[in-house]
Amino acid sequence: MPQAHDAGYKLLFSNPEFVRDLLLGFVPQEWVGQVDFSSLEMLNGHYVSEDMQGRYEERVWRLRLGEDDWVYLYLLLEFQSTPARFMALRLLTYIGLFWQQLEKQGRLTHDGRLPPVLPLVLYNGFKPWRHSTRLSDLYHPAPAGLQAFQPSFEYLLIGKSVPGQRTEWAAEPGGDADATGTGADTTGDEDGRR
Repeated sequence: MPQAHDAGYKLLFSNPEFVRDLLLGFVPQEWVGQVDFSSLEMLNGHYVSEDMQGRYEERVWRLRLGEDDWVYLYLLLEFQSTPARFMALRLLTYIGLFWQQLEKQGRLTHDGRLPPVLPLVLYNGFKPWRHSTRLSDLYHPAPAGLQAFQPSFEYLLIGKSVPGQRTEWAAEPGGDADATGTGADTTGDEDGRR
């Protein structure tokens, strides 16, 4: 998906109805049934790192989860046209910057915690996505005793060229990476953005 298509997808997913349909149609998890879709609100998805070196801009939505609980779930949408081996690392950086911004603005949950986040990658490329969606598959295994200190993180990947998905746009956490030889196919790997 070239830059023009990327802009088109960002425009589409600026519409709350598309976001609602995306969650209802492609995120087969129980919590989606608890979402109050009338509460969908698009937020500023523009972040600058502390050292002013990195700038990130994606679609970010918040919505109410549950009937009485005003805990917000932040949906970070990343649009991607080429497979990216280090996508989990990129998204972890986005989430860290996002949480840092919320903390500075005092926009935490009612009990003073960071809100939950659903990092979601929409992939519309032609090459099969053969990379793992788990951060732990990117770093060298830590020795016993050090494993507990390594970050654990996974994103949700939706795309027509994601091996192991049941339908063209079905979502499946982990991208069925174990069955496709995760990380082994690094030839022609496009780790850059889009």
